[in-house]
Amino acid sequence: MSCNNERCTCPNIKCIRHGKCCECINHHMENGVTVHCMKDSDLSYWENVKK
Repeated sequence: MSCNNERCTCPNIKCIRHGKCCECINHHMENGVTVHCMKDSDLSYWENVKK
């Protein structure tokens, strides 16, 4: 079973973890931040991250 997802929904496509679900989820859990694909569809958070 692969932990990667070609259809990653995270808008942060420049992230080195984009599409690497297990690595991404572990990183976010270690930092206490909700992963994009597991949060509400509130994109305002990501719009602020991009700035």
